[in-house]
Amino acid sequence: MNISIAAFGSRGDVQPYIALGSGLQSAGFNVQILTDPTFKPFIQQMGLGFSPVSVSPQKALQEDVRRIGSNPIRLRRYIERQYKPLARQAFKEINEALPGADALLFSTLGFAAAHVAEAYQIPAIGAYLQPITPTRYFSSAGMSPPPDWIPLKEFYNWHSHRFSTRMFSLTVMSTLNECRRDILDLPAKPRSYYSTIDISDDHLIIHGFSRHVVPKPPDWGDWLHVVGYWFLDEPPGWHPPLELVEFLDAGPAPVYVGFGSMIDFDPHEVTQLVVDALQGAGQRGVLLGGWSDLGTNRLPDSVFRVENIPHAWLFPRMAAVVHHGGAGTTAAGLRAGVPTVTIPYFGDQYFWGNRVFSLGAGPRPIPRLKLDPDRLVDAIRKAVHDQQIKRSAAELGQKIRREQGVKNAVTLIQDYLGH
Repeated sequence: MNISIAAFGSRGDVQPYIALGSGLQSAGFNVQILTDPTFKPFIQQMGLGFSPVSVSPQKALQEDVRRIGSNPIRLRRYIERQYKPLARQAFKEINEALPGADALLFSTLGFAAAHVAEAYQIPAIGAYLQPITPTRYFSSAGMSPPPDWIPLKEFYNWHSHRFSTRMFSLTVMSTLNECRRDILDLPAKPRSYYSTIDISDDHLIIHGFSRHVVPKPPDWGDWLHVVGYWFLDEPPGWHPPLELVEFLDAGPAPVYVGFGSMIDFDPHEVTQLVVDALQGAGQRGVLLGGWSDLGTNRLPDSVFRVENIPHAWLFPRMAAVVHHGGAGTTAAGLRAGVPTVTIPYFGDQYFWGNRVFSLGAGPRPIPRLKLDPDRLVDAIRKAVHDQQIKRSAAELGQKIRREQGVKNAVTLIQDYLGH
């Protein structure tokens, strides 16, 4: 049976689907990943099929997303700017890639692929890294959680999901229906479509995160599953750079700092802020260059710059990890069992940062616009020295490492498709 997986975004958004695809392929499926050509070598190295869909995540982030934060109106405008110019190309290329597929899995950002699957009359399975189905038990991942003083939190939570969905529908439905008509020869969907799709039981939805981080809400139906994270360990034959190993062996465990795909427009200033904070906290550091290309200015001997080191290898060797709160990076940090400091820039990063804090696995998140050396020094010190945070992070890591997210997802998919 041939399965296509449509997954778009940064490496942290795509890598879990490569792990899931590898698990499906081991179970006897033929798997191809539909995503940006940037990831082609990585996907083919894992022995999976690849089909290009020109939705460049780096190009999409070439603006100051820090100012979007968790504001749903600003997020809607951002999606509108990014989605409409890319939509027709994405629909066209997915449509060209899907012939021969017997089933489709699609990520949160890969929702266009579900409409192409409808045209081919093949099963489409939602495979999400974020919870997007409405619930009364937590607020929308695209909005801030309610302040402590707000009464009727369940009312706020439910309607935060409804509001986020409404903003999303207003942003995409016009263009989406144009693509359905012009490319797929399908009828238009009503504006209420995205308000009902995930609360009806006509298709399977699996969530690639841990029940110990986000438990399945009691008001979700039995077609919605929380299966555990989809982790991908270092590729076969991979070895860490000798210089990095020597740096780690030369002193106490350092603190990892990296903002991955988030782009800061003054990398030298951000690098200096991080170096000052590490020195102020009395910690050695491992600094990820990332898409901002941090660390190109001169670094002290106590800070080592890296690129593309597997989190599964690196994070367990850290005293703490500091990052933007992306779903994939957060998962890797929690799995490692080390304290996490989140610096959310926008979108669901605020949700994951608040989950880390509420679970006791790290200090309160610092929004990127409020980041300064003093706040970062305080957060690093707390993460490294607070014994309760260290215990909570270690215990959570043990629980996550015992889960078998890929295996659980594969079993559900096999049962659903009768394979």
